[in-house]
Amino acid sequence: MKKIKSILITIIVVINLIPINAFSSNNVEEVLNPTPIYFDYNSKNNKGIRLLSDDKLTDEEYSQLYDAFYEHALKKDTSVLNIKSFNIKLRKLYDVGRVLLGILNDHPELFYLRSGYFYSSALNSTDEDLILGIRLIYTQYTSEEDAERFFSKVQYVLSSVLKDGMTDEDKVLALHDYLVDNIVYEEGEEGTHPENSFTPYAALIDGTAVCQGYSLAYNLLLKYVGIQSKYAVSDSMEHGWSVINLDGEWYHVDVTWDDPTNTEMVAHDYFLLSDETMNASDHYDWNIDVKCTSKKYEGTDYSFYFVTDKMKYYDGKFYYCKLIEVDIEDLPPNTLYYIMDSQTYIMKYFSSKFDGSEKEEITEAVYNSIDNNTKEIYKPLSFNNYQVYDYSIQTSFDSKVYIKTDDYDEQKDSVYVCYYDSDEKLLGVFPLKAKNYGNYLECDFIPIVTAFPYYTKVMFWKDNIVPMCKSLCFQ
Repeated sequence: MKKIKSILITIIVVINLIPINAFSSNNVEEVLNPTPIYFDYNSKNNKGIRLLSDDKLTDEEYSQLYDAFYEHALKKDTSVLNIKSFNIKLRKLYDVGRVLLGILNDHPELFYLRSGYFYSSALNSTDEDLILGIRLIYTQYTSEEDAERFFSKVQYVLSSVLKDGMTDEDKVLALHDYLVDNIVYEEGEEGTHPENSFTPYAALIDGTAVCQGYSLAYNLLLKYVGIQSKYAVSDSMEHGWSVINLDGEWYHVDVTWDDPTNTEMVAHDYFLLSDETMNASDHYDWNIDVKCTSKKYEGTDYSFYFVTDKMKYYDGKFYYCKLIEVDIEDLPPNTLYYIMDSQTYIMKYFSSKFDGSEKEEITEAVYNSIDNNTKEIYKPLSFNNYQVYDYSIQTSFDSKVYIKTDDYDEQKDSVYVCYYDSDEKLLGVFPLKAKNYGNYLECDFIPIVTAFPYYTKVMFWKDNIVPMCKSLCFQ
């Protein structure tokens, strides 16, 4: 569930305590309840189920179901699993969903498995209801071609994002940023989310998912690099996220809420948090069997603190930009700045280690992208002694930006916005209307509407320079 928009999925569940043919047949297929139960933790319907079936499975029952479900899921078996011999009471029906969530938590590579099922029940001789059979539910992506496509994408992500020499901390940050940057939250009305949107397949292949898809994709990637993780869920919030282990301590990571809707921002507000801080950040009532007590990564010195952009790793360091609070009187001429909550901010560019050490401000150039061998950056350009000032805008909302200048010439100077697609290809350059207030310009920034992700840069062009963009590449 996105923070800014609650997603309610209403599923009508009919629990037949005495199904038709319950006494006349030993075939669990014949008495299968026709209405599935989903435990995606995105539906308040779960609370209704709990009123009728809130008893807990014993450890032995949990283990029996886990092994049986896992074997069935590996084979993508669509037949009804006869569990009559397990002697599990119907009033434990709700807790059966916990077994499926446990399997998805431990084996996110079962990307085709849903956390839902059909069930059958009947009265035994002591007039207590038993669960006779369970049929697992799968998405439509169960073919060998689907599996090959999915795991090829997993390998592509790992090989493109992870670099030699990365620490576990570097890996959890780089993978977090990749997912936030490459997944769009699946918006939808009640009960309209595609069934695939709850899976890591949707997140990695389709590029759209809900919180369960985000989290299971993250957990899967972490599993491949040897980092332990769990899927935390909250019925009350109708939401789920990841809990990961670094150096023996557990931390919350909510990739979904770090992906603000309708922007290309990559936030780090819910990255490596303790229970206490997570609870103070509008998360509550999660059910997970570990405690997150460490606040190690909540200090302001860490590289990702207050960063709302994708952090790019190169040669042992992350490159990133962040807003820095400043006094407007101290700003040099021709400086672009932002005003938020009556405070003035400018965007600065840095490189540093994960923990913020070896931090350097990048003053001579603004980085754009980094690949395995080459660091590509945008550099302020000079043409015949005329200066072009190049700024990044980390927003897709209507807003205002400001440029401090006391020598603006309406006949010669212009402000332009450059739009780039998600592959950093220039789409176009358009003028911005600037209001001159003597010692600063106010520009109304209205993003274009496109069918694909984009980001923008604002440029202040002096003396009628023809708008153009160049890159500087170096080893």
